[in-house]
Amino acid sequence: GKIVGQFTWYFVFDMAASHISTINEGSAVYVNFPSRGINNVKMTVYDISEEKGSVITVTLRCKMMNEELVTLRKEKAEIVIGSHSGLKINQKAIVKNDEGIDGVYVLSGNYVEFSPVDIKYYGEDYVIADKYYVIKKDEKGKGYIDYEATDKYRSIRLYDNIVVKGKNLYDGKIVG
Repeated sequence: GKIVGQFTWYFVFDMAASHISTINEGSAVYVNFPSRGINNVKMTVYDISEEKGSVITVTLRCKMMNEELVTLRKEKAEIVIGSHSGLKINQKAIVKNDEGIDGVYVLSGNYVEFSPVDIKYYGEDYVIADKYYVIKKDEKGKGYIDYEATDKYRSIRLYDNIVVKGKNLYDGKIVG
């Protein structure tokens, strides 16, 4: 049998030293154990060893315990350092309108509409964008997205037909 005297436990792993800039001692990370179907276990970076060769050892600490976690021994894990939520859009679809605002053209019936997007993250060939926005004008009349606004408008929706390639596109252009 097992006797558990406290609920604090540790997970230790090696990683390439070149990736250490993404985590710091004391920072929170989420850990997934895919082979067990356990996801989003919040842990704290407890210790980062000195570099040995091009490898460092990282120790994570967790103060949460349940019946699934108590069975873990030697597991493969995914360390989630950050995450972004929103809609994933092909980077080729992103355009700037005349006011310099990022957006996409969405096919609506037989015409295209410009929809502003608030880009939260740039990937290799995609972006993650918020589906809400607020456009305001500065003193020169140039539009910008107001990140502090409380009343936001819907921009794009899941399953919108976003135009990835096109020539001479503009808001309201009839396509056919």
